[in-house]
Amino acid sequence: MGFPSLSTERERRSRSASRAGSASPRIGVAVRLSLSCAGFALAGLVAASAGLAHPPTAAAPRELVRLQGHLGTSAPDEKIVREVVLGALGKDKRFFASEWRRFALSDQPAIKLEQERPRFDVRGSRADLARLAAARPDQLVTILAEQRPGSADLFLIALDLCPPR
Repeated sequence: MGFPSLSTERERRSRSASRAGSASPRIGVAVRLSLSCAGFALAGLVAASAGLAHPPTAAAPRELVRLQGHLGTSAPDEKIVREVVLGALGKDKRFFASEWRRFALSDQPAIKLEQERPRFDVRGSRADLARLAAARPDQLVTILAEQRPGSADLFLIALDLCPPR
């Protein structure tokens, strides 16, 4: 028996490769099937653990605040309910509120504060904050904002200046 020729060696390799190629789809199906079973098992585990997880934390209480009054250095002739300082774009202005109303956004009871804040920072778009900072003392200013009880920040939702410029 001598050494095999190069052509017979190539034929033997191609036959074994074709046999391996015909077996690979069956192996691929088995691998895909086991992966899909593992995926279903993982999904079931995640769904089961979701029921055992901690309950979601309660959202921080928030409320809407509606302020109406005048900005300026002296109180207008109207009845003043509250006087505060509003900060907008680095400018502090005294605000004489003729109306100050709060609306709760949750079922939680309102938090009673020991003392009302004398100053608030107004947050919002630069255009609205610039309008607020430029308001004249003769204009009636109406602000609708969101606030967390006890916070010094008012998140501006709407601003109305009457009469407009």
